[in-house]
Amino acid sequence: MLNGEKFWIGNATLGDCLVWARNSAENGRIQAFYVDGKSKGYSASKIEGKYSLKSVQNASIKLENVFVPECNRLENCIDFTMSTADMLNQSRLYVAWIATGIAAGAYEAALKYTLKRQQFGKPIAQFQLVQERLSRMLALVECMISKVVLISLAEDLYGP
Repeated sequence: MLNGEKFWIGNATLGDCLVWARNSAENGRIQAFYVDGKSKGYSASKIEGKYSLKSVQNASIKLENVFVPECNRLENCIDFTMSTADMLNQSRLYVAWIATGIAAGAYEAALKYTLKRQQFGKPIAQFQLVQERLSRMLALVECMISKVVLISLAEDLYGP
């Protein structure tokens, strides 16, 4: 029987199954189990009110006395440290690219607006203060792109 709760699990309300890991009471090693999403005692509820990364539907998972047959024990899943670290590194890079894309989109929207918005008979993009702020925005976006590209290349060459 499995019991426990996990929070902020990506797309957990969409899946038909999950892999549940826990420390073994017998030997202290991590054990993994295949859990059917239709099992009695299993529930997943969507976390509402997120401010970011809304493309991923996060959920809270709860297991209350969920029976898992012995054949669903994943005996070969023993090294969670390296695979979890790899997954977190890759997702962090993905989040960095998202933030960079949002910043680039904000710059493009600001530029478009300043070219269209008129003040004193001319576009506000012609005013020095607006030009200075747009140039700072562009410099920050270029810096973000450079950093994320360098991190990506370094991981390709040397690993995470």
